[in-house]
Amino acid sequence: MLELDLQLATDAPAPSEAQFRHWCEL
Repeated sequence: MLELDLQLATDAPAPSEAQFRHWCEL
């Protein structure tokens, strides 16, 4: 699942960064 998250972040570095941080907090 982490790989998918990273891939999504690469697709959108602006909105993905915020989402990634939220996911990390979880």
